Order: sequence, then structure tokens, then C-alpha cells
Amino acid sequence: MRELLNELRSILDLQKVQAEDRGAVTQMLVGEALGNGLEIPSSPVDNPVQYFRLTHRDRVLETLSEVNEHLIIDIDQTADLAYKLWITRYRMVHEAGSAVTKRLMKTIMCMGGFEIPPHYAQLGAKYPDAHAHRYLIESAKEIRDE
Repeated sequence: MRELLNELRSILDLQKVQAEDRGAVTQMLVGEALGNGLEIPSSPVDNPVQYFRLTHRDRVLETLSEVNEHLIIDIDQTADLAYKLWITRYRMVHEAGSAVTKRLMKTIMCMGGFEIPPHYAQLGAKYPDAHAHRYLIESAKEIRDE
């Protein structure tokens, strides 16, 4: 825990995070670390919300309580962020066709980076509503597959 706290303080200092923002930035960093570090089940579960509560919630709250002893954070907000990041990862793995996954892929496409060539991000910025009509492509694929 001491190493985590030292890393958090270093990040806050290096980024010159203002005093009034330190709690919120700490929440963001800790929530992200927890949400990205929690295990995703290897196969879909009937109720991902319940799975999270039974499998991860207690450990998340324990970790946040420890952090809160040294750096003041809103435990409920940070736990909620950790959950939202975890459920997004779950949906990417087990619900590839979900609205959340599609929006995330659109965002990645428009931002560029990762494995996406930069010219596609430029086109996404130039024609931001082009993605709104992808249902036409999806409909055409459904017709072709019939």
C-alpha cells in the first residue's frame, strides 16, 4: 500500500495537480487502477452486476478504505468508477455487440492511436456524423447473410 500511495503522490506532484483537484484526481487514478485490474470471468455470467458484487466489491471497498486513511477520497464515487470500468471491460469481452462497446469503438476510431491509422481519426473528426449511419451497413450485412 505504501508503494501505491507514494506513486499517487508522485503523479499528483509531477502533474502539478492543484489542491482542490487532488481528491478527484486520486479517485480517478485509483478507480481506474482497480477497474482495470479486476479479473473478468472467462465466460459470460448470468448477472454481471451480481458477479461484481459477490466477487470484487468487498476487496474494492477494503482497498479504498486503506487509501482513504492516507489520501482523502470519496469511497462511493471511486468504487462506482471502478465498477463502471470493470463492466465496460466485461461488455467488451462478452457482449461485443452491446451499445457500450460500439460507442467505445467509435470513440477509439475517431481518436486514433492504438492500432488505428491516424488518417481515420482525421476523417472521423472531419465527418463526425458518418458513424451515425452505420446501421445501413449493418442492415446490408444482415440482408446479405440471409
